[in-house]
Amino acid sequence: PAEENGLVQVLARADWLADADFAIVLEPTDLELQLGCMGGINATVSFLGTPAHSARPWLGENAITKAGEWLAQLHLRPPDPVVVGGLEFREVYSVTKAMAGVANNIIPGRFDLNLNYRFAPDKQALEAERALRLMTAAADEVRIEDLSNSAPVPSGHPMLEALMEISGAVVAPKQAWTDVARLAEIGVAAVNYGPGETAQAHQVGESVAIENLNVAMANLVTLLTRE
Repeated sequence: PAEENGLVQVLARADWLADADFAIVLEPTDLELQLGCMGGINATVSFLGTPAHSARPWLGENAITKAGEWLAQLHLRPPDPVVVGGLEFREVYSVTKAMAGVANNIIPGRFDLNLNYRFAPDKQALEAERALRLMTAAADEVRIEDLSNSAPVPSGHPMLEALMEISGAVVAPKQAWTDVARLAEIGVAAVNYGPGETAQAHQVGESVAIENLNVAMANLVTLLTRE
């Protein structure tokens, strides 16, 4: 939640940070320069049926199986590639929760799913919401639960160009949401660049190689002290 994000409180109490020209977010990127970031929407998608006794299902309508065709199409749907700033982002829809049923012998009259939509930096909130609602047209109800904007790719920014030259880092799209989006909302161009291991993020064994720390530190010192 936004209120639990430390950067939200920092930006609220130190609004002068909005005057910054450039920011580097030390996300775990394996020393890649990951530009932009995906936006995200969580929506409750509901299919409505009619409860009935499971011995006489024809007297009702099963909300779970009603969703079957839509779920099957979603299961087979490939990622949608979107090129922004020369980088390929992949838009994806994922069902992450499903809730239905009150008893083993009752046909469920309601089936609620959480649909998570990750959208590319070429879209902002309203356009992304329209895309999600089009995707869920078969549902009976759709309620937006939360929405986080994407972040643009800061192509051509002098600080980015300098960091690219100093680090020689691989340049890649950020296939997730990060605080670069929050910084973009206040007008600060930002990139993701850090020594952490992406594959270990949010895991029990989350780690960072000491050598990566040394490389990142050296590159940032060079960037910030160059004449």
